[in-house]
Amino acid sequence: MTGFSSLGQMGTALYARRKWMLLVASLVIVLVIGVCAMLPPRFTAVATVVFNTRGADVIVDKNDTWSFGSYINGEVDLMGSRRVMQRAAADPALRDSPLTLAQQQRYQNGNAPREVWLARHLGANTTVTSGKNVRTVSLSTTFDDPKFAALAANTIAKAYLATALELRVGPARQNVQFYRQQRTDRARELVQAQQQLADFLQQTGMTGNENRSDADDLQLRTLAERLSAARVEQAGSMAESAVGGVDSAVAAGTITNSVITQLRQDIAKESANLRDLTVLGGPNFPSVVQSRARLDELNRQLGSELAMVTQGVQRRASSISRESATISQLEASQRRQMSASASDRARLEVLEGDVTRAKANSDAVAARLAELELASAVENPNAAILSPADVPRGASFPFWPLIVAAATAAGLLLGAWIAGAFA
Repeated sequence: MTGFSSLGQMGTALYARRKWMLLVASLVIVLVIGVCAMLPPRFTAVATVVFNTRGADVIVDKNDTWSFGSYINGEVDLMGSRRVMQRAAADPALRDSPLTLAQQQRYQNGNAPREVWLARHLGANTTVTSGKNVRTVSLSTTFDDPKFAALAANTIAKAYLATALELRVGPARQNVQFYRQQRTDRARELVQAQQQLADFLQQTGMTGNENRSDADDLQLRTLAERLSAARVEQAGSMAESAVGGVDSAVAAGTITNSVITQLRQDIAKESANLRDLTVLGGPNFPSVVQSRARLDELNRQLGSELAMVTQGVQRRASSISRESATISQLEASQRRQMSASASDRARLEVLEGDVTRAKANSDAVAARLAELELASAVENPNAAILSPADVPRGASFPFWPLIVAAATAAGLLLGAWIAGAFA
């Protein structure tokens, strides 16, 4: 074709050999259609998840576009994570479905348990995408069975909602378990103190209304209140460690640290950027290496910040413990002084002080438990299924209009080149 002196001359030559062009184009079209027809059809089902920006999540509540985008990117990663796929694979509605058994017979290699194989099968055929500055995420599953594709997409979407809710209220629920045990212990102490007071009144015949020293009574009451407050604060610091350390306390909102929150947002943004760069340039692309280095540095900074917060929490817990021990010693000393009077009145004051202190402790723990139970009773995540996946009406592959058009264009170009080469 390089021997033509003008486009008109080339057009004339191609027109003269139009039969060859059409023959080559027909052969290409038939070959492409034949190959595509031999491939198994693929069906894509799409479920859409919408996020509620007025939810209780601190990040979602922000109107900052960048912060919300980072939040969405993190949820996209969670939706396609192994944890969500494992939860979906464990769902009896999917795991025991005849559609799943048919997939297992066709595609499983090896003798892995069905849930393990199914989680991998779902992860390999699931795509999660989100637009820019939108509140929706599309979850697409592509399989050779349209019904299984729709079932898998809806099951994965439900598994994501359950996992997101679990991660959100998990720390609070662990706190609830701790404070329930504290409530039981404090209630037992109150019952014991009340029983000791009742036994004393019965033995001495006192009514509990006898005159007492106002100064001693005020001092004991003040110490009891201070000791109650110190022990409640000490219990709170113990709870922060009991739920999995400072990191869980920060995630649950028990400890507020803007630097850690910002670092997590930066890590989420850099992770998304690294993923995009990896897809575009490959793992050894310079920008990918730089992004990976920035991500490592952010993770190092996050670890360092968590270590600093951990030291602060430990110092605070140690200070609270010393203060509680000091107040406890003062209260014990006051009791001994009042008991040293060897009078029933002093003994009565001690026992009544024990009841007051035990009741204050019990009430404080019960109030804190009520707050945590309310926080852990959240049953709705910050997202909902906007549109569940329907059974696809047609195959996403092969898409015949596009295939025929592409094959025709390729055939004509090849035919024109061959005709021109022999001109």
